[in-house]
Amino acid sequence: MIELISNKIVLDGNYEIREYYTDNGIVRTFCSDGQIQSAEYIDKEKRDFLVLNYLTFFNIPFDLNPNGKDCLMLGGGTLTYPSYFLRNFFDKKIDVVEIDKYCIDIAQKYFFIAETLKKYDLNRERINIIIEDAVNYVEICNKKYDYILIDLFKGKNPLKGIYKKDSLLNIKNLLNKGGIIVANYIMFKENSYKEDIENLINLSKYYKIITDKENYDFQNKFGNVFVILSDNEIVIQNKYNYIELDKDVI
Repeated sequence: MIELISNKIVLDGNYEIREYYTDNGIVRTFCSDGQIQSAEYIDKEKRDFLVLNYLTFFNIPFDLNPNGKDCLMLGGGTLTYPSYFLRNFFDKKIDVVEIDKYCIDIAQKYFFIAETLKKYDLNRERINIIIEDAVNYVEICNKKYDYILIDLFKGKNPLKGIYKKDSLLNIKNLLNKGGIIVANYIMFKENSYKEDIENLINLSKYYKIITDKENYDFQNKFGNVFVILSDNEIVIQNKYNYIELDKDVI
């Protein structure tokens, strides 16, 4: 982000909408506790692209298993990634679990989800938005998925409940054979997620821990880190501009 161009819009609680100039155009963001949770280009011509480059790591499972159809996303926020999903992966469907209906309302008012649905999924056949706690959902769900994406945060803190062993086993049980899990964390010096990541990587035969080559701060151990799990070998394409991390570095 380069320059704030409008007064922030203060919403209920600790939520805000802010708009910025960037090198690629004007971006609208949704902030919780001062932390950017979602970002989308305002320009219609650019909404097929992600503002936050590291979110492309959620696309890796679709390269690893291109024939899968059903995706589960735990943590939808203001639906910027699900919107991108609808615009780019036409042969796949996504169930989005979001605990806070207010975030969905924000998506409709500020983040163009209605326009995306009208153009890419008018009959709501490819997206299902579920207002539910993710821990509860994975416990009661009896549907199977080819991909599970975990993006659960409060501010910059990942919600740890989903990484307890019982919840992780529930997630594992929702996967089809050959299914893939991707989880997003924000690392910073004050917090350690070593135990959570240990629990997570024990679910599968293979795993990789990666971060964005350009934006991760190694000195301060700050930035988004993604954990990818599969029972098949994981080969990530160079286009993702990633660095692989050892679990002991986390």
